[in-house]
Amino acid sequence: MVEADRLAHLSCSFRLFASAWGERTVRLMVRKVASSIFTTHRPDRMEDI
Repeated sequence: MVEADRLAHLSCSFRLFASAWGERTVRLMVRKVASSIFTTHRPDRMEDI
């Protein structure tokens, strides 16, 4: 019974960690894609900055 409880706790913590890591990765990828799209479509705007 204790083994199952420990396993459940481990999977729960791993899920939390994975979701946090995934969120960070997705956010980074979105930012990278958005910046690339922005620079590709509006190069004149980036030169002003």
